[in-house]
Amino acid sequence: MDMYEMTKSWVQHIPNDKQSHILSWPAIFVKELQWEFFRTACYIRMQNAWCHATFAMFVRLKMIPHPDLKTERYLDRRTKLLVANYLVIRVSRENLLMDAYDQLWQREEQELQKPLRVRIGSDEGEIGHDLGGVQVEFFNLLCQELLVPDSPLFVTDPTTHLSWFRPGSLEPLYRYELLGLLFGLAAYNSITLPVSFPLVFYKKLQGYNVDDIEDLKENWSDIHKSLHQLSSYTGNVEEDLAMEYICSLTANGVSLDLDLRSLKYIRASKSTSFQPVIHAEVLRYRIGNTSVDPSLANSLSWPGWTFSTPPSTSDSPSTFSTPTPTPISTSFPSISSIQSVTSSNRQEFISRYTSYHLDLSIRPQFYFFAKGFYRALPPRTLHLLTPSAFQLLLQGESYISVEVLKESTTYDGYDTSSEQIIWFWEIVESFPQEKLQSLLEFVTACKRMPATSPNNSDVLNNGRAGSRMRFKIVATHNDPNELPGSWTCFGNLLLPRYESKEIMIEKLKVALENSIGFGQA
Repeated sequence: MDMYEMTKSWVQHIPNDKQSHILSWPAIFVKELQWEFFRTACYIRMQNAWCHATFAMFVRLKMIPHPDLKTERYLDRRTKLLVANYLVIRVSRENLLMDAYDQLWQREEQELQKPLRVRIGSDEGEIGHDLGGVQVEFFNLLCQELLVPDSPLFVTDPTTHLSWFRPGSLEPLYRYELLGLLFGLAAYNSITLPVSFPLVFYKKLQGYNVDDIEDLKENWSDIHKSLHQLSSYTGNVEEDLAMEYICSLTANGVSLDLDLRSLKYIRASKSTSFQPVIHAEVLRYRIGNTSVDPSLANSLSWPGWTFSTPPSTSDSPSTFSTPTPTPISTSFPSISSIQSVTSSNRQEFISRYTSYHLDLSIRPQFYFFAKGFYRALPPRTLHLLTPSAFQLLLQGESYISVEVLKESTTYDGYDTSSEQIIWFWEIVESFPQEKLQSLLEFVTACKRMPATSPNNSDVLNNGRAGSRMRFKIVATHNDPNELPGSWTCFGNLLLPRYESKEIMIEKLKVALENSIGFGQA
């Protein structure tokens, strides 16, 4: 089939109860084709935004072909957003996160549809033409700042190294919305992020229900094991296990026990004086720096899906639902009224416990994150992917295969039979994974293999949507004693014609251990 025309027909298809488009059933395609359909859909959207901007500039020139300086400045100011072909973000290394927030705040939808271009340190004299490498470095630096161990936004499990929303985070919810927008822009522009989220994170973004105990297995193995044992226990659950129908959670130094039936707190403890506050679901509903009075808990409505309308279930196999929960009360009922887990209600308890852990406890953070994500990427587009394909698309592959890397590599001044190239691959094949990641980061600014097939450059009309990985080895005629260099903007490794394999080993080692900025060693 024609990849471009097939995806274009899906974009133009209006979901209805009588006809379903084949691309709305991604599980019948291999993941490589799912990625290409998704990237082609994004490409078509970018192409339309580009054409609209170009046409607007054409009309402007036709209407006022020879404006004076004052008129030209006026037109530049009034039509700047309309005629711009790119979404440009300018940030400094010192204030990367806040600059990104400031640059994206209240951006219009027509801007977000355009191809992304990033300028890092342009005011400080740093040079980098953004043809992909600068964007990747920007998102790398951004994720490094977001996912530090004591991050107020996310918590990372030290064993699985998977990240998750921090329950009860006191961070303003608008920050989650802006982070969601950044993640959405990365997916829209085919940028691999150095993040690790469990599969359930991607299922939630696609609208799937996440109340299955198996959704806990990847990142919460202890909870999964305990609930599984409860489910299969053959004795008297109430007498032998003596479990209460509650869920315990610690957030912001406060230990809370929640009755899963009434969704009311039954006990709380804290080292200092404790006041019942609106917890995870409606906790600290902030507007700017102003916190809502906790006494207003029951008058606050839950944040809902106020963004894009989900696709019709007739056109998608996903179960995209819109929950309408009730605000949690901050009152503390009598502990004696709490029920016990019994053999008859244990399955309901397991389902409620799982739902609370994966949904209710982080619902406001996730809802605002999703709201920002869908500003850059409509939810219908995500239904071109299965959850596992979506996960690989955004995160890439952490394991680097030398064979796949070799198949993806092109050459300039060298060929596969060149002596230096033979040495290079012999050296790379001996690298451990950590060093392979350093090499990939040195050349492409990313430590992970992007979600792409090495042999698919002709799948999408010669790679019009940029699906092929860029890794090129370029021969230089500099002093053979110089270190290798790179142009991360283009994915180029500048490899001098070394006289021996031993010299190449030493020079590569020094370059990979001392690279900063845009891959300059």
